[in-house]
Parts: sequence; structure tokens; C-alpha cells
Amino acid sequence: MECKVASRMETSDHWIVYSTVDAGRVSNPEALTAVHHRKVGNYY
Repeated sequence: MECKVASRMETSDHWIVYSTVDAGRVSNPEALTAVHHRKVGNYY
């Protein structure tokens, strides 16, 4: 994919980056976008 950064946010231990896709393909157009779920504390 080719993307342009739309915005970014620094959190306590990582960055969250929102991008706009300019070009590229996905294998399954009906699939969900990337999702990250964090459990309580330092445990994933």
C-alpha cells in the first residue's frame, strides 16, 4: 500500500497513526481493518 499520514498521536508506550491509502489492494474487501485490543495493565 501507498499511504499518506493523515494524523498521529503519541501515547504512553506507542504511536497511533491514521493514514489515507493512495494506492494498493486488499485480499478481502469485506474484511475488517486492523484492530488492536489491549488487556488490562501490561498484559496482552
